[in-house]
Amino acid sequence: MTCRMHKDMAGVSVGEPGVVVEGERDVHSWDLHGVAATTSPGGATGWNRVDCSALFGANVVVVADDDAAGERQRRVVVGHGL
Repeated sequence: MTCRMHKDMAGVSVGEPGVVVEGERDVHSWDLHGVAATTSPGGATGWNRVDCSALFGANVVVVADDDAAGERQRRVVVGHGL
């Protein structure tokens, strides 16, 4: 399960934008700005361990950290069809 996935995906599924980020601190930062955000357990390396089907068809932006791990996470998330 991802951080706050079930709480935030209801809004995203009805058309509000959401973001996929690398860590829980990032999720909380986006939440302070009123934007639904989620991440995977373990940060950049955990995306393959979650069911992201709730995000298919949603208006989601992947916000990757500016490092090799962030780029790998972006590729994996986008590779899942988001």
